[in-house]
Amino acid sequence: MKIPIVVATLVAGLGFLIYMALAQGSIPTYEVAEIAAPGFESHRDPAGAEPKPIRLEGFILSVEREGDPLQFTVIDQRKGIEATVRVESRAVKPDLFRPSAEITLEGTFDSAARLFTADKIWTKCPSKYQEIENADKFPTVKGYDKEGNPVQGATGIPPSRKS
Repeated sequence: MKIPIVVATLVAGLGFLIYMALAQGSIPTYEVAEIAAPGFESHRDPAGAEPKPIRLEGFILSVEREGDPLQFTVIDQRKGIEATVRVESRAVKPDLFRPSAEITLEGTFDSAARLFTADKIWTKCPSKYQEIENADKFPTVKGYDKEGNPVQGATGIPPSRKS
């Protein structure tokens, strides 16, 4: 008689743990153009007090400040829409962090200030083989060479992503 109750309790507890892990572990991912669009609202917890974390994907356009906090701008060009978002972060800056690098950020977006506060920063590691075979598919920022070094007197926006 007690065994079915124990089994039911264990199954219910396991189900609850799986539900909580999936609910808390799923962070929505957006591209820059999506959150830069007018009307995008920050995700909030059920009580509405704190913004929920989101992931943001794009390319580094420029670095405005190297100090603490790190301040930079990310860009995304897709479907003919050029969009940028200002970012501020106290996270550790990855080694491959430089203009034109593909980047993923995790943090919160303040819709009113139009500012993304990054708690985590990841840069995508380029593959030597992809770079050689598909060099024309890698986005570059005008004013920077393929390695991300500034070219004197030039500035601009990276070309749209090619598929």
